[in-house]
Amino acid sequence: MNKFSKAVISLICVLGMSISLAGCGSSEVTLPGSGTPGVIDKTEWKKYDDILAQASLEEDPVSRALLLHKAEEMLMDTGCVIPMFWSCGYYLQKDYISNIIPVVGSHLDMSHVRTERPGPGNSISAYILSEFPKADPSADTSTDMTTLALNTYAKLMKKDENGEIVPDLAESYTISDDSLTYTFTMRDNLKWSDGTTLDARDFEYSWKRGAASANGFENGPLFDVISGYPDDLAVKASEDGKTLTVKLAAPCPYFPQLCITSPFVPLQKSQIENAEGYRNASGKVVNPSAWAADAPIVSCGAYVLETWVHNSRMTLKKNPYYYDADNVSVDTIDLMINSDATSLYAAYTAGDISILERSIPADIFPTLKGSPELHITESNTSASIIFNENADIFKGMTQQEAATFRKALGQVIDRQFIVDVVISSPAKPATSYVPESISAGAGYKFYETPGYTYPKDGGYYSIVPDIDGARKMLESIGYKFGKNGKLLNPISIEYKYNPAGNNEAIAVAVQADLAQLGINLIPTAREWAVFLGEVGKRDFECARDAWTADYDDPYTFLCNYESAAPNNKAGLGVPAVK
Repeated sequence: MNKFSKAVISLICVLGMSISLAGCGSSEVTLPGSGTPGVIDKTEWKKYDDILAQASLEEDPVSRALLLHKAEEMLMDTGCVIPMFWSCGYYLQKDYISNIIPVVGSHLDMSHVRTERPGPGNSISAYILSEFPKADPSADTSTDMTTLALNTYAKLMKKDENGEIVPDLAESYTISDDSLTYTFTMRDNLKWSDGTTLDARDFEYSWKRGAASANGFENGPLFDVISGYPDDLAVKASEDGKTLTVKLAAPCPYFPQLCITSPFVPLQKSQIENAEGYRNASGKVVNPSAWAADAPIVSCGAYVLETWVHNSRMTLKKNPYYYDADNVSVDTIDLMINSDATSLYAAYTAGDISILERSIPADIFPTLKGSPELHITESNTSASIIFNENADIFKGMTQQEAATFRKALGQVIDRQFIVDVVISSPAKPATSYVPESISAGAGYKFYETPGYTYPKDGGYYSIVPDIDGARKMLESIGYKFGKNGKLLNPISIEYKYNPAGNNEAIAVAVQADLAQLGINLIPTAREWAVFLGEVGKRDFECARDAWTADYDDPYTFLCNYESAAPNNKAGLGVPAVK
């Protein structure tokens, strides 16, 4: 199918989406199969956990990378994660704005932003794409929350304007000869935004809180590099709060990178534990993030979240107690909450916002190439389709049959069309889950690991769709096709997505791809908070997913699918949610 005809189909699908969604829902289709339960049980998926655990202890970088490749192979063989594209970060910045630092992916550090044209009250305006349910960095799983945390919390370490990891709230640190013990020395006279003392004891409290199994934070597994994870974390502040000593479970070359991520920020214990709703009447902790549902919020970065009008706007005010406040030149950053790319771009062109990140209409982006206002960064983001392996559509299938079904669908996705036409932004078709930009920790990229060869085309999926191959895969597990190349018994599958950015257009493109097999993909839009809740509870058949690297290592992607990982939304090795 050529791109012109495919674009026409996509437009027709968009026009008809409002009709089709009115009666959407998963169909009661009986799939071919032996009747054997098709889910991967906990014992079997523990092999995946064991591979990652072994990799964490492996000191030889090549051997470690080969183990991580083995884990990715195992994940890809389930078909539960279908990579679509690797996206780059990009943003528009007015020519009078300077000193913005891209940190991780498309997250922008505006803590020391400068402007030659300040708005009223020495302010600038930017935006975040979606409302999030809580502003708790320990529970942060969204790009927008990460951006907020980046600009309202300082950390032990930070990324400077040259891309180097340097001390932030720490003034220095040392590493033991065996690379297992990090000792951070804190700056003097650090304070929270309410003027109270901040020191190493706040880090000890926050990291142990973030890792604790009782809290179940989705980012908890990031702390598993530290000895004693999850409930006896080897993090200890000195009695005077001047030093923080961290004992790792094994040498971890990316540990300083972890220290710049939002789950590793310090949080104020009194704010958390005195919040209404934190404990019930009997004193049991029932909502560890109760403190983070509204503003103002005490923090320690260049700015403080002063107001939060939900689903509308946020206001960040300069923090007078920030240790580097003398070099913060803008007093206020106003953040618009809006997920509509067209209206956001209109606001940018009208001068209502000075910084536009990640949300540029696909038809506009080609006209911006070469513009001095357009900045492109390496995002390390993997966009995928995920399947819930416990979904009813897989009942009656063996594990191999279910995996074959899912992988067959992955074969028909036109990744190049999505990149070139649908999103029309700096991105590459993804043939594997781990992006090709990710390093292996030994001076080369993960995909260039010596001694490893991918199954096909430098990955697990071909960039060029293989419709005939997909049909043969489905025929191998009992499906029948008519002369038109479509299933004799069409199947309907619900696809959940949040409507921000180009997600709806991507859903329509995938819908058109699968229609070639006689599969009716039913795109179902959910607002961000609802989407997170439903996917987090595995209340979906298939859904969009995207993960941006927290640090430059394959593990940041692969750890999402460990059995006990909160981000294991595919449910691999996990019983179905009742």
